[in-house]
Amino acid sequence: MSWLTMVFGLERLLNARVILPTAEFFPDPYAGTEEDVHRLFERICGFMGVDPGRVDLGFLDDEDPGTTGIAGLYFPGDRERIFIKDSQKKDPMALVATLSHELAHVLLLGDGRITDEAADHEQVTDLLTVYLGLGVFGSNSVMREAHETTGHWHRWSISKQGYLFEKDYGYALAVFAYLRREIQPAWISYLRSNVRFICKAGLQYLNKTKDSQFYVDVDEETKGHRIARLRLALQSPSIGTRVSALWDLRIDGPLGVEALPELIQSIQDNDDFVRKEAAVTLGLLGPAAESAVPPLLEATLLESESSTRVAMLSAITRIARKGENVVPKVTVLLKDPNPIIRAGAAKALGAFGALAIFAMEEVIPLINDADEEVHENAIQVVSAIGSGAESAIPSLIHVIKTGDGPQRAHAVNALGKIGIASETVLKVLHKAAVQDEDPGLRYSAIEALGNLGPPAKSVTASLEGLLASEDADTSVQAAVALAKIDGRFDQALQTFQDHLPKALLAFTSQLATLSESEKNVYKQIVDALQNLSLVLVPTLLERLRRSDQEGEAFALWALGIIGPAATSAKEDLQGRLASINVQSRFLAAWGLCRVAVPADAAVSILIEFLELDDRESHTAMTISEKPEAEVFQVSAAHALATIGISTPTILLDQFLKSGTYSEKMARLVGRLAQDSEKVAELLETAKLQVEPDVRRRVSKALEFQKEARDAVRTKLLRTMSVPPLLETLPSERQYDLYSGFLIW
Repeated sequence: MSWLTMVFGLERLLNARVILPTAEFFPDPYAGTEEDVHRLFERICGFMGVDPGRVDLGFLDDEDPGTTGIAGLYFPGDRERIFIKDSQKKDPMALVATLSHELAHVLLLGDGRITDEAADHEQVTDLLTVYLGLGVFGSNSVMREAHETTGHWHRWSISKQGYLFEKDYGYALAVFAYLRREIQPAWISYLRSNVRFICKAGLQYLNKTKDSQFYVDVDEETKGHRIARLRLALQSPSIGTRVSALWDLRIDGPLGVEALPELIQSIQDNDDFVRKEAAVTLGLLGPAAESAVPPLLEATLLESESSTRVAMLSAITRIARKGENVVPKVTVLLKDPNPIIRAGAAKALGAFGALAIFAMEEVIPLINDADEEVHENAIQVVSAIGSGAESAIPSLIHVIKTGDGPQRAHAVNALGKIGIASETVLKVLHKAAVQDEDPGLRYSAIEALGNLGPPAKSVTASLEGLLASEDADTSVQAAVALAKIDGRFDQALQTFQDHLPKALLAFTSQLATLSESEKNVYKQIVDALQNLSLVLVPTLLERLRRSDQEGEAFALWALGIIGPAATSAKEDLQGRLASINVQSRFLAAWGLCRVAVPADAAVSILIEFLELDDRESHTAMTISEKPEAEVFQVSAAHALATIGISTPTILLDQFLKSGTYSEKMARLVGRLAQDSEKVAELLETAKLQVEPDVRRRVSKALEFQKEARDAVRTKLLRTMSVPPLLETLPSERQYDLYSGFLIW
């Protein structure tokens, strides 16, 4: 429930109308026809704030074997679909419960607030119906009885519906009432007796003990009061309250350091889950929590739970500025019999780079460890050490000769990062690059040879032969390697231009249309441009000044991909803002947005492209001469989004004064408002304008701002380890009193 509060806002719960099975809420006659169901569906959409126009409603035949055990189905997509079993039509109470559940999927899955990969997403979906005021129907429909009389025979049956149990609904409804400060809500009388009993008992308990993860006083807190409250909560006897406080401190970011004494105490908590969550929270504070490193190290060595131990190791790597005192103690764990601990310790050592050299003696045997993760992390350690890991080279070569696919690739990459171009290393890598049957290993070996730089000149002839490979990946990798070894930058750029999918020349929105192999080539080219940025910029500027149209487009695109490292190209880019070639003009404006603080002229050009309509599409030509107005629009939106807060007022002014409303512009302004306090303030001011059209536009942009903010919160909150069901972690007292209806 706390997760739903963060995602949808507490106001939505506090202001929700409790929907009841009465004529006040359902005044239409109901006879179980499809027309009746559609009417009911639209009414529930209104209760839940879902636009019925975005969802199609259909029905499922009960005889269909694929519908066994389900009441309804939801399918996402551009046009979302909900299906209800025919038998649901006969039971209005269960029908409302099913429709509200499926519409909750629209708000969660359809709006991207949760994914179906979340193990608890169905339970959270049921819980959302409680949050929005429709919990009476779901709770009353968990157990459904049916009676039937045929002649002298009487038949009775019972079935379960939904994903939460009656006890879960009862406590969820108690939390719902508690947050709304409803001491004796009248709607409780509409609950089934067993749900009603649990709800009343739960509400009585909450009102008496205040033992809840929620802070009931909804008046705005100062930051200082909030931190003080959370520090106190970390000392609560309730496990749930302590964990909730840890989660809240993560959301508070750097301010959480004020609770450092309590956080350090929490890594010694009696509950292993609290210890783990405390370690994660400390890690997120980063170097500001450096004083926690010694007690974390001590706790790590004493910890019995492997997952908690690994969380503590991870926290140490995030916090510790210096590794001199950390490496020796973590090294001890490399000999732990548990592979999870060995892997965690090796990963932690890798984070300390060259300092891990003091653990080399213990790390080298792990290169051949039977556990894949231990093996991989040990190789990461020697890679991080670099040239100081020369003693690991024989073990790495042994893996290349005898290991399996992934192990061999890891060892090859490590040889490139250690960077010692001995005759033996060059021989092994050359053979792997030219002769190995595994294409993945060949790519890795070519990359490793490039990483060795000029000392690998003896293999350039073989790499030149690979430039002509029909395999684009091989050709691009060979070009990158030759650029690193022999300074062949112009040759590398020509190879990139030859293999870059033309649809992607400036239009990153086209990436989804490519095959997987084309996407891989694109990624390789982008990575190469960014990794070699400083040495490639002079060559790119030369090509820009002497190339044909296609070469010019590639050079402009490449400079934009390189970004701020290409600031020396600013004047050349500005000079092409007035180009008569549509694509060059677009690429120059796009490049300026990525390379430097963009001029107003560049922003204005991108806004022009954003507002292209179909009648103007003939002016928007790619180098393949195909109309791509929509592609220009989407790419312009991407480019404008990268501006951040440097020139927000230009975009906002254009949005408010444009002759036509643009949904893309509204979404973009909303996203900028999420990142920029200045845009947010201007939007709030614009709400006061007299013109109704302006107010409508501002309102829409603010909706998109909230959508962007919710997406950020969702991403953060869904990283928490425990499913956010109700009061997920029971305190000792809750468990004793209400173990029958608290969720674990």
